[in-house]
Amino acid sequence: MKTIKRSPIALAVLAMLMEEPLHPYRMQRLIKERGKDEVINVTQRASLYQTIQRLEREGLITPQKTVRDDKRPERTVYEITEKGREIALEWMRAILSTLTREYPEF
Repeated sequence: MKTIKRSPIALAVLAMLMEEPLHPYRMQRLIKERGKDEVINVTQRASLYQTIQRLEREGLITPQKTVRDDKRPERTVYEITEKGREIALEWMRAILSTLTREYPEF
């Protein structure tokens, strides 16, 4: 089985989608609102979009619908897949079960 590359931003996306389906702009706002932008750089939205594309290619998330609010551009709402849930839990178990002296990933 191919190993899927873990990253703090990928784990954050999967964890947020475990709560509810979201579009990337809302994900970026939640990361900032929750103070996770201190460990996950989302000032450049491109890294978030690249991560979302990678997670979709890996089959961990899938587009649910496209929404359009008044004068804003269309936004794709993503949801987590069953495989995505399994991977997110696997990553969390691995992070929490490994003691490290470096800056904590979790």
